[in-house]
This record gives sequence, C-alpha cells and structure tokens, in this order.
Amino acid sequence: MDSADYKVQQSRIDTILARLHELDPGIPSVEEAAIRADLNTLSAEHLSLVENSTGKNRTISSWSALLKRLIALKEGDDAQRLGRHDHRRVWLAEQRLLKTLGWAARLRETLARLFSWQGLVLFGAFLLAAVSINLAWRPQAKIVTKPVQYSTFLQEVEKKNVKVVNFEEQSRKIYFALRDEDEAFRAQREAGQEKKDIIDKGFLKISVERTVASPPRPARYLTRRVEGDMKLIEKLQASGAAFRSVPPSSLDGMRTALFTMVAIYVPLIPLFIFARRQLMGRATKKRARAHDSAVTFRDVAGVDQAKQELMEVVQFMKNKGKYRKLGAKLPKGVLLVGPPGTGKTLLARAMAGEAGVPFLSVSASEFVEMFVGRGAARVRELFAEARAAAAESAGRRGARPGAPREAGTCVVFIDELDAVGGKRGLSSNEERDQTLNQLLTEMDGFDAEEGVLVLAATNRAEVLDAGLLRPGRFDRKVFVGAPDAEGRQAILAVHMRTTPVVGDKGAIQRAVARVTPGFVGADLANVVNEATLLAIRDGREVVQLDDFLEAVDRSRFGIGRRKGPIQNLQQGFGRWLRKLGGELSEGTELAGGGGDGGPIVPKAVTMN
Repeated sequence: MDSADYKVQQSRIDTILARLHELDPGIPSVEEAAIRADLNTLSAEHLSLVENSTGKNRTISSWSALLKRLIALKEGDDAQRLGRHDHRRVWLAEQRLLKTLGWAARLRETLARLFSWQGLVLFGAFLLAAVSINLAWRPQAKIVTKPVQYSTFLQEVEKKNVKVVNFEEQSRKIYFALRDEDEAFRAQREAGQEKKDIIDKGFLKISVERTVASPPRPARYLTRRVEGDMKLIEKLQASGAAFRSVPPSSLDGMRTALFTMVAIYVPLIPLFIFARRQLMGRATKKRARAHDSAVTFRDVAGVDQAKQELMEVVQFMKNKGKYRKLGAKLPKGVLLVGPPGTGKTLLARAMAGEAGVPFLSVSASEFVEMFVGRGAARVRELFAEARAAAAESAGRRGARPGAPREAGTCVVFIDELDAVGGKRGLSSNEERDQTLNQLLTEMDGFDAEEGVLVLAATNRAEVLDAGLLRPGRFDRKVFVGAPDAEGRQAILAVHMRTTPVVGDKGAIQRAVARVTPGFVGADLANVVNEATLLAIRDGREVVQLDDFLEAVDRSRFGIGRRKGPIQNLQQGFGRWLRKLGGELSEGTELAGGGGDGGPIVPKAVTMN
C-alpha cells in the first residue's frame, strides 16, 4: 500500500472511530487502539461497508453487519464462531442501537417542528387565546355582581342605603354597593377575628381555625341608566352616596376584542390554508415521486418502429461505455408524437422498465397555476427530484470502492406537453410562458453526466414552441401512429393473454384485427374488456367470437342507439361485420388496403 492509499485509509478509519464515539462515548482508549488495528487489517471493500453502515444508518442489515464485525474485533472472536454462539448478544445490541437511533430521530423531528416558524406562531396563538380566555372568565374574588332594575336602584338611593356608585364611561352601566350589606360584612368579619383571637390561645389552634369560615363579601349591583333622568346626581348628593366615573372594565374590553377576532379571523382560516397550499405547491396536485416501472417492451405491441427507436436509447443507458467510445451522448429528450390512445405513455413506462431506472410521470397541466411563479417552481422541483433519483440509482448499482462510479439515469415523462409547451406570444398567459422558460432552462442546465432523460408525449406537435423542438432539448422525435392489421393482431394478443376463448385464439385475433381498421391500442383494450363483460352477462366462462364482434360494434357505434335510418344502417353494417368475422374465423381473410381503411372485399382462401 503506497503512502497516498495509506493516508486515505487512515482518514476513513478516523471517520469511523469518530462516528463510533458518537454512538458510544465510553469506548476505552485500549479498545479504540485494538479497533484501529483490526480495521487496518480489513480490505478496502469491508472498510467501505463499515464506513457506509456507520454513515448512512439506512438498513437493519447494514447495522447488523457492523455490530457483528465490531463485536468480533473487540473480543477477538472468529466471525463464524460469533455467528453460532452470540446471536442473542448481537440481537440485543442491534435492538438497543436501533431504538436509540429511532428515539433520536423522532426527537429531532419533533424539535424541528416545534421550533419552526409555523410551530412558534401556532404556540403564540394558543398561548394568547388561553391567557385571554383565562382573564376573561376569571371570577372576581368573592365579589358577585347582581343585575337589578333601575327603579330598585332609585328606591335604595331614596332610602339613603347606597354607599358607593360607579358610572362606567362610554356606556350606561351603573355599579353600586349597599350600605347595610357592607356594615353587616364588617360586623361578621370583626366577630370572626375576635373568635379567632380567643381560640388562638388554646391548644386547638390549627383545627379550630380551619372551621372558622370567612363571611361572604357584599354583592355589587349593576343597573343601566335610563336616558332623561337629569336629577340623578342631585339625588345621590342628597343621599350622601359617593359617586365617581370609572373607565370600562379591562375584562369586558378583552372579551369584546376576543369575540371580534374570532368572528373575523375564524371564517378566513380555510382561505388562508388554501392560499398557503397554493403558494407552497400542495393544492390538489400530487408531487411527482420516482418509482421503478414494472412494464417492459414485452407488454407493448403494434408500434414496432417506435419500439426500435426507443430500444436504441435503452441500450445506450445499459451500456454507456460502448457508445462513449465513439463520442456518442445520451439524448436529452425524446418526443413521442401521435394520436390519442396509441400507447405513448405505455412506451415511456416500458422504456424505463426495460432499462431498470427510476421513472417519474407528470402531466403538463399540473404545471399551470393561477399564481404566477408556481408553475416554474413545480418544474424546478420535478428536475431536482429526477437528479436525486438518478444519483440514488447510481448508488444502488454499487460500484467497487476506488473505481469511478458511473452516473445513474432517471426517466422523466411529461404527458400532454402542448398544455405548457405552446408557442410563446400567441396568448396573454404569462404564467405559462414563465413555466415554459423554466422548462427550457432546466433541459439546457443538465448534461449527459446527470443521467436525466426527458420523454414527452403530445398529439398536437404543430402548436409546440420552436425552442422546445430544437436539437439539444428534444433530440429525437418518434411518431406513434395507429397500428396496421398485423399490429392490431399483436395488440389483441397482448390483451388476450389471460382471456379464455372458444376456438383458436389466433384465428379470433386475426378476425377481430381485420374488422377494426383505425382502432388504436386503447380501443382494442376496450374491445377485449367489453367482450369479457358480455360473456359474463350471458353466464359463460369463456368468450366467443360473437362477443368480440359485438364489442367492436359497441365501440364503433355506441350503446343504446335509437331507431332510425342511420341507426338501421349502422346495425346492418354491424351484422355484416359479425358475419364477415365468422367467415374469417372459418378460413377467410380480407384483401385490399391492408385492412386499414381500404376497400373491404371478402376473399376465400385456405388457411394452413
């Protein structure tokens, strides 16, 4: 091992020991030296395993391998012997470590949520509401306010029984206290104090004091002043009552403010939530997530030319070195053009599944938003997710330590590209233009080393912007058209794999393919499904040719047609097709036009 490799290995060992100290700060120096010595004996591949296990903390298997290796290094046991005799000890250490890591992760996540600005705002709002409610409904200490009529108040004033009167400002409220109740309260309180003084001299001081109850405080009365009583002040002066003006109660003001805030802001909470989700890009639009496609080219039929073009791109992704020797580069984008239902989305999924790379599928309409700037942000999020998925796929392939790691690949499929990629300047939709500009920037921003391949599908290529179609963005344009008779037969074979039929399945497929000119893959899949439903409706467990022909009739002309000249003609044409299909299944085929819109002429031939 040369000096450079030795320094690299020692640096990696130092990193591993530092991470082990984070997990177990109590490792003695003697054990640390022993671990370092044993780590030096490990190969580069094993050292990379330990380093990745301590650094990424991703899977239980990696932690299990790490713990077994560390216990073997510390105690000097043989690895096989350790596997036979110390399973429980390794399992306990593994569970303890995983439990600690789980608690730490949950604690970090909880603290991050609590100390985020949203958490602090919610905490402050709840604290303010709790304090306001507590102050607003806190009862006054032993003071009871009793509402009385204004006439009762005047009677007490004439009796000179009113001691204090408080006029509340900015309202008609009058608070007053009665003289006789106040005197009675004082007398009872003085009597209680004298009783306590006498009892305090005895040895039953504590127990008796607890039985002595304080007298209730006098009540405070509330009434409302009647407008027009101009002699109230004179009556109060004559009665000898003390009166004054007091500001409004702070509790009443707080109640009013709290109720006002609730009445105004609570109905606006749904609007705030909706606006926040729109601004944060979470409103009803699901975020694109990379996943592995289970569809391959074996599931696609009838579009052999398009499959051949895409297979070349797949071979490039599988064997990049072969193409790079000649200076070839991975195409940045492939545009699939064709009418609806021809299988453009299925081709994109099959391409990703055949190459074994992550697949992201979005619709271009998800980029269009009512808020300016949100569409461009969605495009940035999509390509950031694609780059991360490409990097992760490169990590899963597991390049050898020390060897240059090959870049991964991720396929991004954008359906209905014309929704966002239309020609600029033809409309006043500024948001769509900004989204398109961001898409063009992203496609120019990544290179072939990042491994992001963009597939797009559209059935309106003539409306796309010229800057989007130039080489360097969409390097390859593949037309996916309606299949011919052989293509329709191959598509029917794919959809009829698990469909039980009466007779020769190949003959039925040829017959149905010959009587369905102009049908695309989606139409043929619907024909097979309708035929199966017709067989189930009749209580049969197998599907007949008549079911397929009736399904063709339903798909072509619809269901539940009314009577009329046109409808009678359509029904007659459908009966002729079913009759023709029956003849084909018994040994006939169509001649002329290849079965794709040309003249349909029955011609009897012998089938091998």
